[in-house]
Amino acid sequence: MLPDPFFILQFGFTFTILLIMILKIIIPSKKTIINKWYLIANWVVFLFFIYLSIANIIYFIKELSEFNTEKEVYTFYYTRLNFFSPYGWSHYPAIFLPFILCLLFLKKKVRASLLWSLAVIIFFNLENIVIFITGFYRDYLSSSWSVFYTKTWQYSYIQAFLIFTLAVLIVILADKIIIKKYFA
Repeated sequence: MLPDPFFILQFGFTFTILLIMILKIIIPSKKTIINKWYLIANWVVFLFFIYLSIANIIYFIKELSEFNTEKEVYTFYYTRLNFFSPYGWSHYPAIFLPFILCLLFLKKKVRASLLWSLAVIIFFNLENIVIFITGFYRDYLSSSWSVFYTKTWQYSYIQAFLIFTLAVLIVILADKIIIKKYFA
């Protein structure tokens, strides 16, 4: 089973930005190069998030047009998408908050600040951090006391980090090759 693209975006962005922030602290002499990588990573995540947002909006429009066919489906979408339903208010921030947080990185002051980056990373992934941490604990059912298996979706965290880091490195290498070949 392939992981969700939004999931790859969130955790790939998180781990890559954390890695770049650590490099920024450890190697201050290469700060300008690291800042360029940081900028590229922020632009990659912003463009990928725009793509996913458009796909997500199309998906919700399609689902809203089909939600009146069955009573159970109708009830599910009514309680989830109606803003005044008991849990409807929590659905919209989950969609728009990551988009707004990505837009913060368009400002240079926010992009350059380590504190802002940490805040954005924490709020961007708050729900997934809780799910990730609790996923490693055993179930408290007596049927699952004997053996503990790590769930396969937890390995996609590593996959997300590798894919996103590879994408940023490819953009950096392509940038260096293009600059050397055509502008040097």
